[in-house]
Amino acid sequence: MFLASNPEYVAALTDLVLETMFSAVGQLLGRIGSYVHMVSLMGEDYAGQQGPLMSPAIYPEIDVPRQRKVVEFGRRCTDAPLTMHQDGAILSSRAGCSVRPIWRYPRGIPCRVIR
Repeated sequence: MFLASNPEYVAALTDLVLETMFSAVGQLLGRIGSYVHMVSLMGEDYAGQQGPLMSPAIYPEIDVPRQRKVVEFGRRCTDAPLTMHQDGAILSSRAGCSVRPIWRYPRGIPCRVIR
């Protein structure tokens, strides 16, 4: 409910978090970016195995533009492949990157059972 009723606040807070992350991670990747083999960018839980955790109408307005900023930032900092952790059943290429799940836990199966 808070997200739906306060989208400007959520967007501003998310932008502040991104600015802080870009500053810290940018300094780090400026020093080691040519040596890394993969960079894991921010990850958020947008969905669970049962479906979205937020309205699908809000996701493109609030999150996709910020995900795009994160991907663009990562591409400026390193040539290494970028990953973004996402829990749940969500596949979106709106952030300007191809989406390829690298691991899926089938619903109802505990993580320790999957090898």
